[in-house]
Amino acid sequence: MNPAVEMTLELYVSQQLEEALTVQYERIKDRRVRDTFVKRLENQIETLLKDCIDWDLKEPTEAQLSYATLVAKQVGISLPSEARKYRFHAAMFLEGNPPTG
Repeated sequence: MNPAVEMTLELYVSQQLEEALTVQYERIKDRRVRDTFVKRLENQIETLLKDCIDWDLKEPTEAQLSYATLVAKQVGISLPSEARKYRFHAAMFLEGNPPTG
């Protein structure tokens, strides 16, 4: 996360999960258990966040990126960095630069 951005989200969890998390919290006081748990949690949260963000903020699909790269070569320009990062910008690049031939 960007250190300049402070973000807190309150999420509802069931009573059963809340109780299990309380037990898990006790277990993660052990450094080895904590490191393993944190790594597992990071991987799961990253996957969930990627799935939850709006479509335009997601990375371009492999097909979209491959096609945009081909089109950029055909029209003799480099693919803008934003088009390599975000699906929306890749779509806008393709819309504004139809393939030749």
